[in-house]
Amino acid sequence: MAYEFHPGPVTAGYRLAKGIVRRAKRAVTGCDMNVVYEPEFGFAYVPVPKVACSTVKEALFRATRSGEFDAIVHRDIPRVHFYYHIHQRYHLSETQLSTLDMFRFTVIRDPVKRLISAYTNRVQDKRDLERQVTDLSVLSAKCLPLRPDIETFALNLTTYAAANASLKHHLRSQAEILRDPDLYDRIYQIEELDLLASDFEAQTGRALNLRRANPSVAAKPTLGPSAQRAVRQFYADDYAMFPQLLKSARQHPVASASAGLKTAS
Repeated sequence: MAYEFHPGPVTAGYRLAKGIVRRAKRAVTGCDMNVVYEPEFGFAYVPVPKVACSTVKEALFRATRSGEFDAIVHRDIPRVHFYYHIHQRYHLSETQLSTLDMFRFTVIRDPVKRLISAYTNRVQDKRDLERQVTDLSVLSAKCLPLRPDIETFALNLTTYAAANASLKHHLRSQAEILRDPDLYDRIYQIEELDLLASDFEAQTGRALNLRRANPSVAAKPTLGPSAQRAVRQFYADDYAMFPQLLKSARQHPVASASAGLKTAS
């Protein structure tokens, strides 16, 4: 297979350590769900990529550590995501999550709007296809470019996810990540972050100061009707598991990305 690799800002040593810790922990425990859980504060949060997860994790850090996350203080950890991966409890099995006696919550988002956010942030801003390991043979087999427009990307999600691990991570369905709605005390839509903050304080006694993190700098692209249909088909399991997303999509149709959410990425 042909690969192209451009080193990112995170050191190779850090990436290696992260991978070793993750694989070893999962091998020993059989845990395969990412969960930010803090028994001493009484909450468990299951993050979904491109559904305000940076915003929520940074807010949880502030709520439980009494200060901002600082990459200089936490050496070799450039993002709050990695802090939770390595230094905090992070991996649980579905059974373990179901038995936690604490406030269990997550946040979901209309898949079309989530896809637009993923494209803008990971393809346009971060250049994942160019700066991270990409299997060029997968793309070339279908004559797909490293710099796709959003229509091309949306119509070929399976192929782009197969070619690039970062995109595979960010494009996973919410149904696959979250497993079962009954695992959660509350499932918030991304438009309900204010309600999440209020409930979190009522449940834990800690203020959850949510400030948008990881915003995209690229202009929001438009997504045509055929591409929107393809995205909805790709994420059919999300709409089936969380019917409130379908209701929200009907109430707030995405004519273009610029008309979409202006909330956290």
